[in-house]
Amino acid sequence: MTAATTFPRAVALEVRDECLCFAAQRTARELARRFDRLFAGLGITNGQFSMMVAMGGMGGPKLGELANFLGMDHATVTAAVRNLEKRGLVALRPDGADRRARRVSITAAGTALIAKAVNGPPVQVVWTRADDLRHDFYRQCAIHRLEATLGPDGNPIAMRHRFSSPAIDATGGKSGKFGAGESDGIGNHVYRVPNRSSEYTLLDSGVPRGWWRAVNTTHGTFALESFIDELAAKAGKDPYEYRMALIDRWVVDQPQDSKEFPFNPERYKATLTLAAEKAGWGKPLPAGHALGIAHNVPDHLTYAAEVVEASVTNGKVNVHRVVVAVDCGRVFNPDGARAQLEGGVVQALSAALGEEITIEGGAKRLYKPFSI
Repeated sequence: MTAATTFPRAVALEVRDECLCFAAQRTARELARRFDRLFAGLGITNGQFSMMVAMGGMGGPKLGELANFLGMDHATVTAAVRNLEKRGLVALRPDGADRRARRVSITAAGTALIAKAVNGPPVQVVWTRADDLRHDFYRQCAIHRLEATLGPDGNPIAMRHRFSSPAIDATGGKSGKFGAGESDGIGNHVYRVPNRSSEYTLLDSGVPRGWWRAVNTTHGTFALESFIDELAAKAGKDPYEYRMALIDRWVVDQPQDSKEFPFNPERYKATLTLAAEKAGWGKPLPAGHALGIAHNVPDHLTYAAEVVEASVTNGKVNVHRVVVAVDCGRVFNPDGARAQLEGGVVQALSAALGEEITIEGGAKRLYKPFSI
């Protein structure tokens, strides 16, 4: 048995009274106890208060960066952050540059709690537009490759579609088969092509994705309609007439046609015809002007078509007019329906002409305000 080591009482008292490190530790513990008593009514500790203040000041740091800033070990910080996350006071998200890392930021609820803790005036939490663009969920990027074989009449007899995107449903670590959802708007198009396929490859990405105004049809329909224009040009046919000749029935195996509201090719073609007529398709245009036409994939029991009149001046695209024709069934609120269409046109033009997003170094890069 080893005998206990003892020191003279005078040594202990000298350390207590003279050692600066010992004094600092005692002071820190006493201050922590006082702050804990003050914060008890808010349901947070002194340590949690300090951690949330640090997050706000650091602008969404990685967990490791937060641990270094606070002088704490990584495991302790992770456990504390998880507790705050459960209460909705902080939010965790993947780091764009390193999927193994997580970034943490204080939420609006956390900010309000901090304001209450310091007895300050009420805080109105409003992000700047730049903050919103940098920290939001983004519409996923996508790359499409389409190939087709044309018959003697110029119509497609085979079409192969391959594409890749960071699936929206994969955000947050979900797993599964995402191809059917991601190919909506192109894999289920109703143009008559006897032999067709659509192949999907998941693009692994740390950029958080979220739903846009539409669902998956946005990037798929854009790729498809662009390709149909290319096929019409290759066949030497008018883009409007080319589309009309390829629409006559439901030609998709999955999803199956609705039994309650089956596909109506005549209503579908009628929107294309109406848009073309109202836009003056085939009539003379001002010098330098051109028309483009596109159809939607029948979505939410609605048929729609658009014609855009545009020109290019010194490399800049000028949109002069957009004609929209929609058949969504009986309309009970015409003003609401019109607002939906006008808002969709404005948002689409903004996205196509002025809302390029660049991810660099794991973060959204914003050089200048977007034009809307």
